[in-house]
Amino acid sequence: VDIIEKITKNPKKPLVAIIGGANSDKIEVIDELLELVDHLIIGGVMANTFLKSKGVNIGQSKFDKESLGKAKQFLHDYGDKIELPIDYVCGEKFDESTKAIVIEQDDDINNLMIMDIGPKTIDKYIDILNKSNTVIWGGPIGVFEFPQFQNGTKQIAQTLANLDIVKVIGGGDSGEAIHELKLENKMTHVSSGGGAFLELLSGNKLPVIEELSKNSKRFK
Repeated sequence: VDIIEKITKNPKKPLVAIIGGANSDKIEVIDELLELVDHLIIGGVMANTFLKSKGVNIGQSKFDKESLGKAKQFLHDYGDKIELPIDYVCGEKFDESTKAIVIEQDDDINNLMIMDIGPKTIDKYIDILNKSNTVIWGGPIGVFEFPQFQNGTKQIAQTLANLDIVKVIGGGDSGEAIHELKLENKMTHVSSGGGAFLELLSGNKLPVIEELSKNSKRFK
């Protein structure tokens, strides 16, 4: 709580947020972060949603239909801050046995699913991270549970590990990825909470913390 509040109230700039993962419920977090960050790097299902809102063909990829309108509005209002994939690693089906295929944005993707960011996107994102002083990361960039689609998350994690900046990682799948890569000791903080981490970033209060704070004052 302490470290997230410091970052959201007085971050060392440039501040970069990375939002990925398979969950499609991060649009509120993005809404809050866009006021705060210098760059918002997007991967996972949310990236597909933003790409779809721009009219980009995402083939059979999962996206959040309910967030398309907001994504389009965010691109209009904050287009200079939002960073989206420019190439992808795709598969024919959501399965560990599926073959990884690198696809340029203008290539035929009709029968494929986006499963990770491509090499050009990795270079683009790493360049932004190299110029940052604070990074908040919630959600893997690709389908990290399948080895052939781990590269985007791995490259970003290893880049952050080598940077002498403030690096705060959300729990859940992001924390699991950092743990699996054995990079916890290279980060400023790895949260044990995924949903709670995102709630705080969204500007919401955590009920238990609120009650503990009240009682702390009450029983001093």
